[in-house]
Amino acid sequence: MTSLKDPPEWEVSYKTSDVTAEGVSVDILHHFYIPVLKRSVRYDRVAGYFRSSSLAAASQGFSAFTEKDGKMRLVVGCDLDPADVAVILQGGTDAEKKAAEVLKSELGDESQWPEEVTRGVQLLGWMLQRGQLEVRVAFRNSWGQVNYLKFALAKKCS
Repeated sequence: MTSLKDPPEWEVSYKTSDVTAEGVSVDILHHFYIPVLKRSVRYDRVAGYFRSSSLAAASQGFSAFTEKDGKMRLVVGCDLDPADVAVILQGGTDAEKKAAEVLKSELGDESQWPEEVTRGVQLLGWMLQRGQLEVRVAFRNSWGQVNYLKFALAKKCS
């Protein structure tokens, strides 16, 4: 069975501006995400900005991940009006309706989505239905700052 220690050699961090020892530009998708997902049964990620199209792009890794009944937890950023955040944070049925309304308005017309977005959303829905994905939405802090940092934890196959 493949483990997180199997090739490739892992870096401490990955940046799109990095260059490998061989002088090749780092391709985060193929150098990090797909290999990690292929080797993992648990993937927890925090991302200030997250797009479902990134799931579609990493689908090679997700195939192996979901076949092993992998579980993913995401905390993703959301840019909402402070008044909407206040209603949502108050809780109750009005909050749930408001959250759904605001998030749906951000999606726009589904018929206008690019194919990679449609595939990413379909993958999100499929993983949610199977209980393999849990998503939490983080709002801006009271100073209006957004978390641009992305980090993830992966648990290897046993």
